[in-house]
Amino acid sequence: MRGRKIKKFMKINKVSALSLKDDTFLYAISVFAERALSFFIIPLLTKTLSQELYAVWTQIIITSGLLVPVVLVGFSNATVRFLAGESDRTKISRIFHGMCAIIFSVLVFIGIYAFLFPFQLSALMFGTGSYFRLVYLFGFFLATEAFFELFIAFLRAQKEIRVISLYYFSKSLFRIVLLSLGIIFLRIDFIYIFFAIFIVQALMVVYIYLRHIFSEYGLFLGSMGIEWKNIIVFSLPLIPYGFLIWANNFIDRYFILHMLDIKQVSIYAVTYSLAGIIGVFYSILGFTIYPHIARAWNKGDKEKVKHTMHSAFKYYVFSIVPLIAVFTILHVPIIKMISTASYVSHWLVIFFLTLGIGVFGVYQLNIYLLLLKDKTMLNLFITMVAVAANVLLNLIMIPAFGIIGASVATLFSNSILAAWTTIEARKDIFYPFPWEHFQRIIFSAAVMSVFLIIIRDYVSLWNVATLLIVLSGAVVIYGIGDFIQKDSLLLGLRSAQ
Repeated sequence: MRGRKIKKFMKINKVSALSLKDDTFLYAISVFAERALSFFIIPLLTKTLSQELYAVWTQIIITSGLLVPVVLVGFSNATVRFLAGESDRTKISRIFHGMCAIIFSVLVFIGIYAFLFPFQLSALMFGTGSYFRLVYLFGFFLATEAFFELFIAFLRAQKEIRVISLYYFSKSLFRIVLLSLGIIFLRIDFIYIFFAIFIVQALMVVYIYLRHIFSEYGLFLGSMGIEWKNIIVFSLPLIPYGFLIWANNFIDRYFILHMLDIKQVSIYAVTYSLAGIIGVFYSILGFTIYPHIARAWNKGDKEKVKHTMHSAFKYYVFSIVPLIAVFTILHVPIIKMISTASYVSHWLVIFFLTLGIGVFGVYQLNIYLLLLKDKTMLNLFITMVAVAANVLLNLIMIPAFGIIGASVATLFSNSILAAWTTIEARKDIFYPFPWEHFQRIIFSAAVMSVFLIIIRDYVSLWNVATLLIVLSGAVVIYGIGDFIQKDSLLLGLRSAQ
C-alpha cells in the first residue's frame, strides 16, 4: 500500500519543470565558483599571515555572520515569504523600503555602541583590545554585508537567480583580488586591506539597489495597504533565531578562544572551512527551492511542495555522503596543501564536523516547511534547546578534549535540530524520505572509501596533481556505483524536465 502511494506521489507534476532545475544549476555553478575563490583565500592568508592575524580575519567573518541576521530583523526570509508572487509594484516598494528604514535604525544603534566601547568589543572578538581600530571599521563593513543580503533576498523573491549568482561570485572575486594585492604585492597593513574590501562592497550594494530595485520599483514609503502586523509577527522570532543559529554553528570559536588560545581557533577554523564545503549543497538547494515552494504554497499546491522536497533530499544525500568520506580520509594532505602542517587537526575533528554540517543541512531544508506554515515560534524554541545543548557540551568537552570536543558538540546539537524539525515539518506536509536510494549511496561511498584508504596508505599525496587524480578516481568509482543502479540519480538528473 505504501509503495503504491509513493509511486503515485512520484508521478505528480515534475517540479515546475525547467525553472527550478535551471535555477538550481545556475546557482550551483555560481556557488561552486564562489566557494572555490573563498577556498583560495585560505592558503593566501595562512601562508602569508601569522596564525593570530588569520584568526582575526576568521573572527571578523564569524562575528559578521552573528550580527547580520540581527541587523536584518528577520526581513531576509520575510522578503521571500511575502514578496514572492506579489504583482503590485508600489506595494512591493513600500514593504521593502520600510524594511530598509528599520534595518538602518538598527545599524545606527550598533555603530554608536561600537564607537563607545571599541576596546571591550575588540577583546570580545579577538581576545585582545589591541585591534580596536578594526572595530570601528567593522561597523561599516557590517552595514554593507547586511544590505547586500537584504538586496539578494529581494532578487531571490523575484527569482532572479542568474543575477544573484553573478553578484555572489563578484563579491568573492573582489575579496580575493584585494587580499592578494594588499598582502602579496603591496604588503600593506591589514586594516587598509579591510577598508578597501568595505569600499568595494559598498559600491556593489549601491549598484544593486539602483540597478534592480530603485529603477524597477521606485521609492515609495508608507503603510497604506501593508499588513505590517503579519510581517512583524513572522519576522520578530527570526531575530533571536538568527542569533541562535549563529551561536549553534560558531559559538565554539569563542569557547576555544577563551578556554584554549587563538592559535587553536585558527586550526579549528581551517578544518571547519574544509568541512564547510558540505554546506554548499544545502545552501544551493535551499536557496533555489524556497522561492518555488513559497509560490506553490501561496497557491495552495501542497503536492508540488512535497515533490520538490523529496527530490531535494534525494540529491542532497547523494552529494554529501561521499564528501564526508573523502574529507575524513584525506584531510591531512588537503589541509597541508591549502595551508601548512601547523593547521592539521585530529581526524575525528573533520569527521564530526563534516557529519554535523551534513546533518545541519537536513534541518536547513526542513526549516522552510515550518516557515511556510508560519511556525517561527516553534522554530525558535527548537533552536533554543539545541543551542543550550551545544553550550553545555562545549563547556564540558573543550576543557577535556580540546577542539575534538567542540566538533562533538556541533554534531550533537545539529542532530537535535534536524530530528525535531523533520518530525514537525512532516506532520502537515508529509514527503517520503528517499530511503530506497540511501542504502545504495552508502554502498557506493563504502567502495570508494576502501579505494581512498588503500591509495592514502601506499601513494604520496603531497602534490596537487596526484591528489586531483586520486579524487577524480574516487568520483568515477562513486559515479559507477550510481550508474549500475536501476534508478540512477545521475541519469535521472540528466533526463529531468
